[in-house]
Amino acid sequence: MADGLKNAPRRVPSVNANALGVRTDDALYRFLDGFDKPLIAAHQLFSEGIDPGQAEQAWQSWLMPAARLAGRNIHASIRTRKDKTMATRITNQEGARTPGAATPAGATRRLLACGTIAGPMFVGVVVIQGLTRSGFDFTRDPASLLDDGSLGWIQITNFALTGLLIIAFAAGMRRVLSPGRGGIWGPRLVGVLGLGSLAAGIFRPDPADGFPPGAPAGGNAASSWHGMLHMTCSSLGFLALIAACFVVDRRFSARGQRGWAAYSRISGVLFLTGFAAGPSGTRFGVAAFGVGVVIAMTWLTLLAVHLRAGRHNLA
Repeated sequence: MADGLKNAPRRVPSVNANALGVRTDDALYRFLDGFDKPLIAAHQLFSEGIDPGQAEQAWQSWLMPAARLAGRNIHASIRTRKDKTMATRITNQEGARTPGAATPAGATRRLLACGTIAGPMFVGVVVIQGLTRSGFDFTRDPASLLDDGSLGWIQITNFALTGLLIIAFAAGMRRVLSPGRGGIWGPRLVGVLGLGSLAAGIFRPDPADGFPPGAPAGGNAASSWHGMLHMTCSSLGFLALIAACFVVDRRFSARGQRGWAAYSRISGVLFLTGFAAGPSGTRFGVAAFGVGVVIAMTWLTLLAVHLRAGRHNLA
């Protein structure tokens, strides 16, 4: 048994979308993964005279490194049956077992919760300000201009808090997705968005297009150093969010979760389109950019809800 496991391939070949399997001289090993259910690993012993205790120890010593190579952070609970079948229920190491996928532990859930708050808070505060601050026009003025004026502290705080919440979410996202495809770059890119938002609150943009009231009409040709830094940092953050959409798309695609893969891809494309239209300065371009931000932040929020609920199996 031990020799059979020792010589078994470390990466088991794919049988179909929901199962992985490998056979040795001693047993048949099956890994059944329903994506929205815990991974079940089981094997049927063929050889007679095998000591169940030694077989259990050999099975566990092989399963743990093999599962980690497959991108799972797991613990194993093994039970032996009279028919010589051993089954292993695999869940997230931090989470308790549930009828569905493993739910992240408390600390991770709190970090992921930050992602569910950041988007609605940011968009909500911007909308309220846009509707109440004199002279602001959603089809002419980007939200960044809300940093300026006597009430600019509201948007500055909004940018800063949103950035901190997104950075915290990126940390939780890494705990859930790593290791595995997108487990490093997905959280990193989301973290860059958080840093960009934080920097957008630190460096004020230059007044433009008559906002706040008293500012010259049209763009400010002589941009200040803090205005340039605001534009650069926020742009890098938005580009990172677009890239994150496609990184997460690839992860979901590899797992066969086509709905989430398509949603991530479409969100990235739409935001990229709006981002490209924004610099035109036209009313359509400014509005398209604003809509793109809402689409991307909605995606980020729903992703956080999805991960926090434990619906994303680690694979």
